[in-house]
Amino acid sequence: MKQCKGCGNMINDHAGDYCERCVIESKFNVIDKAINVLGNNNSNAKTNSCYTVFERIINVLANVILILGIITSIIMSFTIIIENDSSFGRWTYTEGGFSPIGFAIVIFTLISSVLLWALLKVTIEVSVNIREIAKSK
Repeated sequence: MKQCKGCGNMINDHAGDYCERCVIESKFNVIDKAINVLGNNNSNAKTNSCYTVFERIINVLANVILILGIITSIIMSFTIIIENDSSFGRWTYTEGGFSPIGFAIVIFTLISSVLLWALLKVTIEVSVNIREIAKSK
């Protein structure tokens, strides 16, 4: 057993130099330092400063996935929905016929990019909320 360097409580030897309470509540919390430096004292405001580096990376990734999914759906709508004498799988369409399979692929691509974007955004918000709950205890 050894003493915590922050509060003096006894902790296990393998626990590190500080107890869990000191790490969560004290000056070692980098997010609190960043918020204080930027002058944002409102804990309910979720600005870019309350996100960690990984959350910002996931946020950028989510936005890139959404933008690329929309652009890809637009490009695919001009190329595979209307078929000119070509085969698509085992189905053959002639003379500018409408391709329902191509339309389904375009809709699936658009919906999947929106759903993945929403899933990543919800994951970021859950992470921020869990961290705020841990700081409030």
